[in-house]
Amino acid sequence: MNNPLLLQSKVTTNQNPSTNEYGDSVTSSQHYQPFKKLKVSSSQPIEIVSLDSSDDENEQNTSQFSINIPKQEPQLIKESSDELEIVGERNLIPMPGAFNQQQQNQIQPKQEIKQDPFYVPPLPPQQQIIPPQQQLALMRTQKNDLQSKNVTYTHEIAKLTTELNKLTSTSVIIEQRYNMERNNIDNIKNLIRSATSENIGNLHGILKLHENRSIHLQHELNKYQTHLNNMQRKIELFNGKIRQNISIIRNLTHRTNASTNVYEAEIYRDNYRGAEVDIDLQNLLDNIRSEEIPEDGLESTPEELAVNLMKHQRLGLTWLKRMEASSSKGGILADDMGLGKTIQALALILANKPPADYKYKTTLIIAPVSLLRQWASEIDNKIKPSFNIHICIYHGDDKKKMSTFNKMSKYDVVLTSYTTLQSEWKKHYLEELKSQTPPFDRKCLPEPHTGGKSYTSPFFDKNSHFFRIILDEAQNIKNKFAIASRAVYYLSGETKFCLSGTPMQNNLDELYPLLRFLRIKPYSDEEKFRYDIILPTRSNSDQYDEWDAKQSFRKLRALLASILLRRTKDSLIDGQPILQLPTKHINKDFVELEGEEEEYYKSIEEKIQRVAKKLFNNHIKTAPILALLLRLRQACCHSYLVEIGQLKQEEAKTEDGKIFKDWKKMIRLTNELDIEVKNTVLQTINSNVGTPDEDLQSVGVDLMLTCQKCFEPNNSPVIFSECGHMICKTCFIEMFNITEDREENEAVDDVRCIECDEFVKQTHVIDYKIFKAKHIENHDNLEKFAKSAYTNWKNQRSNEKIIKEFVARDEFLNPSAKIEKCIDLIHEIEQRNPGEKIIIFSQFVSLFDIMKLVLKHECIRFLQYDGSMTLEQKNSTIKHFYQNNEIKVLLISLRAGNVGLTLTCANHVIIMDPFWNPFVEEQAMDRAHRIGQEKEVHVHKILIENTVESRIQELQEHKKKLIGAALNEKEMRNITKLGSRELGFLFGLNTLH
Repeated sequence: MNNPLLLQSKVTTNQNPSTNEYGDSVTSSQHYQPFKKLKVSSSQPIEIVSLDSSDDENEQNTSQFSINIPKQEPQLIKESSDELEIVGERNLIPMPGAFNQQQQNQIQPKQEIKQDPFYVPPLPPQQQIIPPQQQLALMRTQKNDLQSKNVTYTHEIAKLTTELNKLTSTSVIIEQRYNMERNNIDNIKNLIRSATSENIGNLHGILKLHENRSIHLQHELNKYQTHLNNMQRKIELFNGKIRQNISIIRNLTHRTNASTNVYEAEIYRDNYRGAEVDIDLQNLLDNIRSEEIPEDGLESTPEELAVNLMKHQRLGLTWLKRMEASSSKGGILADDMGLGKTIQALALILANKPPADYKYKTTLIIAPVSLLRQWASEIDNKIKPSFNIHICIYHGDDKKKMSTFNKMSKYDVVLTSYTTLQSEWKKHYLEELKSQTPPFDRKCLPEPHTGGKSYTSPFFDKNSHFFRIILDEAQNIKNKFAIASRAVYYLSGETKFCLSGTPMQNNLDELYPLLRFLRIKPYSDEEKFRYDIILPTRSNSDQYDEWDAKQSFRKLRALLASILLRRTKDSLIDGQPILQLPTKHINKDFVELEGEEEEYYKSIEEKIQRVAKKLFNNHIKTAPILALLLRLRQACCHSYLVEIGQLKQEEAKTEDGKIFKDWKKMIRLTNELDIEVKNTVLQTINSNVGTPDEDLQSVGVDLMLTCQKCFEPNNSPVIFSECGHMICKTCFIEMFNITEDREENEAVDDVRCIECDEFVKQTHVIDYKIFKAKHIENHDNLEKFAKSAYTNWKNQRSNEKIIKEFVARDEFLNPSAKIEKCIDLIHEIEQRNPGEKIIIFSQFVSLFDIMKLVLKHECIRFLQYDGSMTLEQKNSTIKHFYQNNEIKVLLISLRAGNVGLTLTCANHVIIMDPFWNPFVEEQAMDRAHRIGQEKEVHVHKILIENTVESRIQELQEHKKKLIGAALNEKEMRNITKLGSRELGFLFGLNTLH
């Protein structure tokens, strides 16, 4: 324990002046009397060591006590060689008993003052104590000044570096010329040695000329070298100052952080945030409560529901109702996939109806297009027929029923899609978006209630106000610049909820758009969210360290605990898992490439590594690099996938005749293309592709461009003539709902460009090949080229036909290591568990085209489900898979079937190739592992060792670790155990004591 420190306070008497040990005049009217009550502010406990009193009045020491103050508080304690001052709410001076004898002698006055034996000289004038609040304010000012200086230093370094590079280039040229002159001098000297007498005079003259040039160049070289050395010293000086300032800034950051400083809340409030933010934070923290709700406190199943809610769903309903009544007016239901988020939301709609006299009664539900019918079916099937609930899907002809908000408000529930909503928002705010600089700026957020000049949307009219707004699969708004993300922000509702099993998938930034939609103050302010949560957690920042990251994660968990409810299938209620689902077993089945397959992969990898090195050295954008990775991923599945890609590029096939058959219109659009749009296309091509490379061409990726919607590389995108941005044809078909059997009223007139948010029309697209022929290859007869390409499309071969040609060429079909492993697993499952069904996922439909031949050869009956099928075909496929016991295998495209499907009739899942996003894979697994599953689920991930797939696995683990740290159930539960004072202290709202 530290030696105790005796403290006393000043009182005033009339005494004669004297001189203290500093030579200052001291008025003896100041003497010191011990405190009877002492109040010292400290975030550490203060221990009272002793307490004595004396009856001897001559000692003038009515009471004194010693306390032990920990010395870890730099803001509270300042030390010097002979004294210790306590910075608290009063000016506390050490008494003589506070130090050892040697220290005590040092602070005794030179001239003894008999009238006051306990006299201690005052502090020198220059050591005036600054109030703690002012100290912290000064620290913040100092920190801001240092940060500003660092910005200035960085700019100076940039200027010096630019100048240094110029001087270096000039210096190199001078040095080359100097070396050339020295070589000339040596050559002339050699000539002089062998020259005749009549030539020597001329040679000496030439020698003198070159020597003079050499001397001049040497002088110039020395001058430039001096300049270079001076600049390098300046740059190093600025770098040293920056490093020094960063160290000081980091120290100041810790000293002024709310988690270590008891005055942070007061200073931060007075100088920066304002009382309003404090109220917002306190309201948020009031939402944090223990999830331990007694049985009699749980909501019961609404009488309108035809099914009984499970206990965790009743708890979820209780939480939803509580959040509607809270200051947040909503939240995020982030239950794991398969736990019944939809039924809990439906229960909320039934259990918490608007009052009878309430003007607004409509609940708006926004979901992906593929889930709208499922929502409608859920409402029809889960509500008793005796209770009428009026629902309508805002789509097709039904839009006419709800052309105004007044008409829409007659329904209890309105369903619409993100695609429809973004189209409505763009049309409603068309004039405001056009007036931006640049027009349709993707960062633009028009003033609310300013739209509706040329078109008034029932969703965004100034009178539009919903009782409740629910976003299903809310991760669809994770991109804050995306039109859907901005559109939902403009919706007006009494309460708002997000439903998502994966509210964050790639990084923590993806949480902000959800907070913005929910209007969760103060973190709906992006700057507040960035500085409090995001920046300290980024490992590449020099301003923050591990301590800052931990504190920010604690804040993030507290924020999530206040607005988010998440249960996994393993979460416990009453000591038991909330959902007694059968166990899910995940197995990684590693296989190795052998023989020709291994040689083929290595040859592709070697070519791609050479090309990738060139691309990185030339700072080329990611599109060709993603294309290279695509070829590597395909090579892991089967060599035919790579060959198909090569063949399709060589033959320049178009992927969809519905687009290219309008070649005449495309030619007209190409010829009339605005010069700025043309330049946009050319810049995209140049920045993504660069100079064609033989190695790239050999693997079919020299013209690969990345689709801005799905981020998959492709070699024949379509170009929007309105803006010049491109997407792949698959995404184009999805965006505009282009299917063989679509009704006219199901067509999408126009949508937003994913890149710039401008409205684009289905009929205003140009095939990349036509643009290339016109503006890059300068094709003489564009009409002849387009007609030929259209003929090629009509005569093009399907993947199945190409594969059959490959098989005929090779005289047999050689299954890849992956396919062989998959077939082995199917046979193993059939032998061990006859009758059990299997789902097989892959990103590559062409892999299924190969697998189908192998499955047929093995007499394995199967069905296929992919994005090219109509809704009726998809529903029919799922129905047959459930009902036909002879069909054991279902092939599903990962993009088409990872959400919205319930496939509990199968309990085996095989994932043929890893996806960049691990949560997409988890969604695929949970098609089978969800409520209704009665058997243990076995997941097999087939992976090729020592290939690109191993690196994709590492990337998946990194993303899971980051998001898992934020959503960690145990850590969030610990947050709920903190008291209100501790929570307030975490956010700087109060002290700990």
